[in-house]
Amino acid sequence: EYHREPWFFTSGGRGSGLYMTLDAGKTWQRQDDKNGLPSGQLGRIGLGISASKPNVVYALVEAKPTTLFRSDDGGFSWKKRADNDIGNRPFYYAEFYVDPSNENRIYNLWSAVTMSEDGGRTFSTLLGYNTVHPDHHAWWIDPRNPDFMIDGNDGGMAITRDHGKTWSTVVNLPVGQFYHVDYDMATPYNVMGGLQDNGSWVGPSEVWAMGGIRNYHWREVLYGDGFDMAAKRNEPSVVYAMSQGGELNRIDKETGETIGLKPLHPEGKPLRFNWNAALAMDPFDDNGLYFGSQYVHHSTNGGYTWKLISPDLTSNDTTKQKQAKSGGITLDATAAENYTTILAIAPSPIEKGLIWVGTDDGNLQISRDAGQKWENLTAKLPGAPQTAWIPQIHVSTINPGEAFVVLNNYRRNDWAPYAYHTRDFGNTWRRIADAKSVDGHCLAIVQDPQQENLLFLGTDRGLWVSVNAGQDWTQWKKDFPAVPVQDLKIHPRDHDLIVATFGRALWIMDDIRPLRLLAAQGKSGLEKDMFLLPVENAIAANYRSVDGIRFNGAADFAGRNPGRGAEFVLYIRQPGKSGGGSKSVKETAEEKEKKAKAKETGIDSVATTATAKSDSKETDIKVIILNAMGDTARTFTTKPDTGFQVIRWNFDRDGVNYPQYAKPGKEIPGGPKVAPGKYKVIIRYLSYKDSSNFEVKADPRSTVDAKDVVQREVKINRFIEVARRGSQGFDQLREARAMIERYEKLLDNLPDGQRDSLRKFSKPVRDSIKVLMEIYLDPEDLKGLEHVTQQLGDLYYATESYLDPMRLVEGGTADLAMQQFEQSVKAALKRINHFLQNDWLIYRSAMERAQVPLFKDLKVIENE
Repeated sequence: EYHREPWFFTSGGRGSGLYMTLDAGKTWQRQDDKNGLPSGQLGRIGLGISASKPNVVYALVEAKPTTLFRSDDGGFSWKKRADNDIGNRPFYYAEFYVDPSNENRIYNLWSAVTMSEDGGRTFSTLLGYNTVHPDHHAWWIDPRNPDFMIDGNDGGMAITRDHGKTWSTVVNLPVGQFYHVDYDMATPYNVMGGLQDNGSWVGPSEVWAMGGIRNYHWREVLYGDGFDMAAKRNEPSVVYAMSQGGELNRIDKETGETIGLKPLHPEGKPLRFNWNAALAMDPFDDNGLYFGSQYVHHSTNGGYTWKLISPDLTSNDTTKQKQAKSGGITLDATAAENYTTILAIAPSPIEKGLIWVGTDDGNLQISRDAGQKWENLTAKLPGAPQTAWIPQIHVSTINPGEAFVVLNNYRRNDWAPYAYHTRDFGNTWRRIADAKSVDGHCLAIVQDPQQENLLFLGTDRGLWVSVNAGQDWTQWKKDFPAVPVQDLKIHPRDHDLIVATFGRALWIMDDIRPLRLLAAQGKSGLEKDMFLLPVENAIAANYRSVDGIRFNGAADFAGRNPGRGAEFVLYIRQPGKSGGGSKSVKETAEEKEKKAKAKETGIDSVATTATAKSDSKETDIKVIILNAMGDTARTFTTKPDTGFQVIRWNFDRDGVNYPQYAKPGKEIPGGPKVAPGKYKVIIRYLSYKDSSNFEVKADPRSTVDAKDVVQREVKINRFIEVARRGSQGFDQLREARAMIERYEKLLDNLPDGQRDSLRKFSKPVRDSIKVLMEIYLDPEDLKGLEHVTQQLGDLYYATESYLDPMRLVEGGTADLAMQQFEQSVKAALKRINHFLQNDWLIYRSAMERAQVPLFKDLKVIENE
């Protein structure tokens, strides 16, 4: 028998007991003190049955005291084994396991794991508090090899293959339970949040390194259960974090210096802090903090001193303030049942002195004068249960009187969604989420800081989006699980939605601007056949090699980095359809069904993928990048998709094909990176065209001088021109070889004597071409010198991999390599031109005299 209220729980009662069936559940017999079990009230009972001797059964019975019992006759009679060294918190821990090959070896799971080898008479510690994460709830023993065991605990999973001598922690399961998430304004920005029983963490939204975002990029800054966090705006290394029950701390995440900031009442009165207490930064003061007990505490010096700026804003119901007696048979007071407390503090970012507060007992309070006067708005919320939790309030960054409030009442067995919206400081409210519009009780809400109609809602069943201010909601299912969404933030600079989930860790939706467009213009915004969103400035960051092991298989979780380079967000309503009369793509039945479902909001158009693609270059998207001078820096093509798609440009300029790989019509590959500066992208697709200006910014860690960058550009442009002429030389040789093959086929039509006479000209010319091609390909013919293609590859690496202009300093290694490459190209072209002016002309003259049809002529290549 078990009952939990938000403020109290009771484990045990007349309904608790141990029952046994011998007829597969048709009838049951209760085992009690007559069978050797304790009398009086019982609580939770953990059972362990021996697989090798099924008559041996163990029962861990919560009673006064909690005791381990054993039966050797299949549960008909029981004997006491131990009532000490058998663990703690019996209502919480009751998992009990018997070794499948040894009925006397048993494992008891609690905050630690203890093991008995003598049938439960004595126990020793197998897993303490320093090997793997404490608080153990699941256990598996390999029935064929009992030395192989798996432990499930509040920190994840651990595995042993030597019966507990050594353990390995499983670190590739992204199953964190985040209560809250926040961000800073670093570049790239960091995200931070608190995990259930796993501390408070800070980690990067992306890393300028290979290998993705690994676990070791994240830093635990505070131990204990983790909750809300905040970054100090004027001190980038400082964050605020707390553990359960209001244990607020200031942490320097670089040095680890930790200072406790938990407020005290100035008159010594007891304060009530929720398990997940309320924390907020003051939007108008870099050193300002708000913190919640039953009062609102405000600090103007980063938490070193506090001032009460409110009365008790809760119901202060003393009948619900008996947490110290919570637990029933066994006392269990962990701050989880702290009640009549403040859950949410939300100061307005645009009206100084406007503060919203939500409590766990249903009070919604507002002050418009920095806490001097407060008004309770709970009765104004239509249809809201009067004692529901108010875990989150989002105050608009656009309209001063606008706010969004989520309530949930599932702790009282009310699973309905509750979310409300006001535009007049809480005088009137509109309910914007109920059981008809969303699935799952509400947990979090956020309004886009730029487009007031765009809302995101987190429920127990996933993430929801509205583009019409909450009139309609659509569940976001693309690449995102139906998991409890505890908190939502939108990064104001990077346009990313940051999502904290309870069970699948943290997620980031990159660039929500397409949804902003939909919220601003509705479906009419998607009626154009093609358009390009304004391009954001991009950082040409240097990427270091992977930290640690490059090829780590699946041993470590790796979050995806955003793609490198500039992002071009393009919308195409229907690939293949043009105002110029191109054929339209036939719509599949599945597409029609998707469009019908998305008819109301049009959101599906944001996320759909292409269903019809063509290999024809005529239907490809053509991307043209112009520099500040209007010169073409880069051109490439890509395939069209339906709806919005992201096209990336990795800051490369048009390069030169490696000679032996170049083919007629082949797209020009990328070359060395462009210099920082202003650029313009032009997108062409069928008969459509759109463009946007943007800037490529240098890596903020770089100290490159602008004059050096100009010098580097001059040298790189020279290198590309030389490489282009070198490739032209190889193209001429390849064309000559192809023409000989065509001539050979034509000679088959001539009389035998004439044919044999002319063919004697072919072999020496073909041999000459082979020797000249080997200048590009075969270093042996150059007596140990690198061939031209190898030099070209080395120079590509020198210019592309190092943005530092000093790599090309006069007389430096890269500069010397460029000079040598130019000399090699000149030497090769000199020999090719000599071939074209001599051997090739003789060959063609012979063909001309024999009246063999002539193909195009091969011209001498400019060699200066």
